[in-house]
Amino acid sequence: MNAISQLTQTTVRFFVALLVLATFIGQTAAAETVSKISLSAKLTGGENVGSYVTLTCTSGRTGMTGTGALLGYNTRTKTSYNYPFTITKITTSTGSVVCTGNLASGPAVTLTVKPTTGAITFSYKLANGATVNSTGQGVFTSR
Repeated sequence: MNAISQLTQTTVRFFVALLVLATFIGQTAAAETVSKISLSAKLTGGENVGSYVTLTCTSGRTGMTGTGALLGYNTRTKTSYNYPFTITKITTSTGSVVCTGNLASGPAVTLTVKPTTGAITFSYKLANGATVNSTGQGVFTSR
C-alpha cells in the first residue's frame, strides 16, 4: 500500500470517528467541526472518592489527543495530589467515548464517558499490575 493510500485511509477513519463522536454528543453539525472535547468530573465511587478528573483533547493531524489530571486530597497523609496523564487515543463504543493513554509516571489510563448522562469510569494500572477503578459524574462538552 502506498503512502497516499495509507494517508487517505487514516483521514477517512479520523473523520468517521469524529462523526460518531458528534452523534454521541447530540451535535448535528458536520463531524469536521468537532475540534475539542473537555471533561470535568467528580469521582463518587471506587478507590478515588472525592477526587476530580479533568480532561481536554483537541483534534490534530494524528487524531484527537490531549491531557488531563486526577486531582485530590489524601486525608491520611494530609497532602494534595495531582497526577497528570496524556490521552493518545479516543474511540467510541455503544453510547460511550473511550479515552486511553498514560499517567505521567507511566501506567495506563482509561477514561470512559457516557456523554448523554455525564457518567464516567476512570481506571489506571498500578506498578504491581493491579487496576484501580473509580466512577463518577461530570460535564462532557465538545465544540
